[in-house]
Amino acid sequence: MPVPPLAALDASSDAWFEALEAATAPRVLPPEGVAPYCPGDEGPPGPFETVGQLAHEPTLEPIEVAVLEDAGAVARWAESAGLALSSETAAQLGALQGMRFAAARFEAPGGPAVTRTLRVVTGGGEARLPLSLARAGAGDVRVTAWLLGDGRGALTGAAPVTLPPASLSWDAGAQRSDYEALRAEALGQAGLDGALVEAAGHEALSRRIALGSDSVDSVVAAYFARAGAYGDAGDGPGACAAVAAAALASSLPVAASCPRAALGVVDGALDCAESPRRDETDPDLLRCGPIADDLAVGLSGLAPSSVWLTRVSLRLAAGQSGADWPLTFGAGASVSPVVRSGALRLDACSTETGGGGAGGDPGGSSGVGGPGGLGGGPSAGASSTTGGPSGVDDPDDYYYDDEPAADMGCGCAGTADTVVVDDPEPQEEDEYYAGEYEDDGCSGDTSETGSEDEYYAEDDGCSGDTSETGSEDEYYAEDDGCSGDGRGRARGPRRRAERRRVEHDRRAVGRG
Repeated sequence: MPVPPLAALDASSDAWFEALEAATAPRVLPPEGVAPYCPGDEGPPGPFETVGQLAHEPTLEPIEVAVLEDAGAVARWAESAGLALSSETAAQLGALQGMRFAAARFEAPGGPAVTRTLRVVTGGGEARLPLSLARAGAGDVRVTAWLLGDGRGALTGAAPVTLPPASLSWDAGAQRSDYEALRAEALGQAGLDGALVEAAGHEALSRRIALGSDSVDSVVAAYFARAGAYGDAGDGPGACAAVAAAALASSLPVAASCPRAALGVVDGALDCAESPRRDETDPDLLRCGPIADDLAVGLSGLAPSSVWLTRVSLRLAAGQSGADWPLTFGAGASVSPVVRSGALRLDACSTETGGGGAGGDPGGSSGVGGPGGLGGGPSAGASSTTGGPSGVDDPDDYYYDDEPAADMGCGCAGTADTVVVDDPEPQEEDEYYAGEYEDDGCSGDTSETGSEDEYYAEDDGCSGDTSETGSEDEYYAEDDGCSGDGRGRARGPRRRAERRRVEHDRRAVGRG
């Protein structure tokens, strides 16, 4: 990875990318007003499909991390480790001026594996999603990027891709949708510049979405719960989530947050001290223990209440390299990860028995173990595709919703202030994010409440809480199950300087 001088290097907890995925992976519902199962079959009420990987995937720890001076040093390092550096990659590295290179070596297990996320925190510069050194092999590679900033994130110069919910179909027999197939088709038609916004808004950071008897976790709930399970968080991850959720409602900018720099600082040493003022949000409120600090570092310098999380899907064509995308943040429509398909497919159902097999709930976001559950539900893995309406001759095989959901459109404007890394037309406010309410359900609360809204509700179950609240909505409820919520945190080194970070993984995250 190219890294500028004075960049701080860290390994992030597996919980960070997993939490971003858990909060934003598309959830596809059957059409409204019809039975989602084959005729004669029955199943759990409110089925839906999770299009994503929610189960925990253990990652490989690097056996060596080195900072190399230039492209020649990279070539010599690779040769010493028995690795080959292609002439094309060597030329790309040589063209990067003023950069050092962070090289990590892993012991390959002999099968599919996920490497630990390397986080790079820099002192400033233009916000970019760096994919120019990423290259697809024999097949296409889909990249998921998460952008954190002041408003909706966008890739400058990208061709917006749309995937209208009305175009999706629900297979009553297989109990899943054709979302993945249609997404791949849409990105393929858009070429190398296509970008699909799959989720965008502030709510995903601290509010969970109730879907029948299941739910979509918020980032803070999933992050701290998973970090606690992996030994990367301090005591009481539930209390940490409640405190962070309250801090995310603050309009005071987050004071400069220091990275750990556990893997070193490029061409220097860490010179950082946190010293939040009274008119700033203490970054300690956004971390839990010494390792679970990604949220605190990511929001450094931003006003939490204005921060949006934007999920974007891109495609690297087989044998092709990616590009470095400048990022902007500003006005734009919110996009819910929950979409309702517009058609019901019955062609896979048996005419005698219904033969679709009701099975279990095709996708639950929480899985087992409460908020941030690690199992990912009955279908935690990547969902299967069923194909689309094309190729089916009998129109009776489909039921079409009379009022399909609005298009997952997009409208972006403004300039960047901040980013995290793995549709062109403005749309109306998404039906699942119609209001803003947060209720922490605490006794002795001094929260500020707003107007009622039927879609949102949040409860952290704490006593003596002073969190800020908004309007109420029945689709949103959050409970961290804690009492005696303590805000005290041990504070680490302090520094007054805005910093930016970019995280790299098989999934990408940018922060600008």
